[in-house]
Amino acid sequence: MPTLDSLLRETATRVFEDLCFFSMNDSPPSQHGNSVTVTIPFSGPASGNLLVRLTGVAIDELACNMLGEERATPAQESDALGELGNVLCGHVLPVVWGEASAFEIQKPVVLPGAGPASDVRYARVSFETGQVELALWLERGSLPPGLT
Repeated sequence: MPTLDSLLRETATRVFEDLCFFSMNDSPPSQHGNSVTVTIPFSGPASGNLLVRLTGVAIDELACNMLGEERATPAQESDALGELGNVLCGHVLPVVWGEASAFEIQKPVVLPGAGPASDVRYARVSFETGQVELALWLERGSLPPGLT
């Protein structure tokens, strides 16, 4: 049976490689560099937030890769982070609760810095210039049976 950690890691890897053209690797994650956090509230069979924390990531490079542009404005960078959060949430929820589960995803919120410090980290993925962490908070409901 898969774990929540493995599902989040596999989903993050696939989304970052496909959407941002970032190659994931198995090197130890960098704890250095600026952090930015995107939180995406959701409701449905369970309600909560998906938190995406990026550390040491070149946000301008991420935005340019997503937009297919050479340069990105600060507004485009913020929009790209929000879109990345939406895509990650839209991929994580059906992987965890099943394709038939219907969720409502709220507008993502981009927070400068590391965001809330009291989270439980379920997945951390490293790539060439930094790392991404995903945490899933449930306010209502629970994980599907058998998923740890």
